[in-house]
Amino acid sequence: MKIERRKAISANLDLTPLIDIVFQLIIFLLVASNFTQVKEALVELPKSEKQENLKEQVSSPVVTLVIHKDNKLQLLPSDLVFKLEELETQLQQNIQQSKEKRLEIRGDKESNLATFVKVMEAANEYGFKSVGLFKMVEKK
Repeated sequence: MKIERRKAISANLDLTPLIDIVFQLIIFLLVASNFTQVKEALVELPKSEKQENLKEQVSSPVVTLVIHKDNKLQLLPSDLVFKLEELETQLQQNIQQSKEKRLEIRGDKESNLATFVKVMEAANEYGFKSVGLFKMVEKK
């Protein structure tokens, strides 16, 4: 009596269509994405040798305030430069931008400490829960 052998089932998986779909998704996302340019203010940040790592990523947009060398202020990404007396009205207009009420301060190393203190007081007055400071980390 002859016993018939079954043919072995091929276990090959063709990945070509899957790779094509992934590439098409990547291209679609790149084309459909809205790329925004972040305007950088030309300030020279203070230098430090220590570097702290952020423990959590900031998920919501923050209000970024720049203190220039001549103690004039600027809220990014706007090009409008204003004096300290106008800080309160500018903060009132931009507080809704940050859901978590975060403020980032980028101060020039030659800016006045009194300006920084007044900015911190205004941030406290308008209910900013978190204030971050930028500095330049020197590489050894």
